[in-house]
Amino acid sequence: MESLGYVVLRIDEPDVMHSAWHVAQFVRERAESMLGDPTRPLRGHPPLKGEGGTAP
Repeated sequence: MESLGYVVLRIDEPDVMHSAWHVAQFVRERAESMLGDPTRPLRGHPPLKGEGGTAP
């Protein structure tokens, strides 16, 4: 998934059950930091072979 531009966050189930607010803050902070990263593409992965061609 990372090769397609996705970021995978692994969060243990006990953390979600016992500290949902902290987990939500962690996810929010990670998302905000990615928005400010100028090296990160704005939209997904580039077209794969056979995708994104021009219409006739």
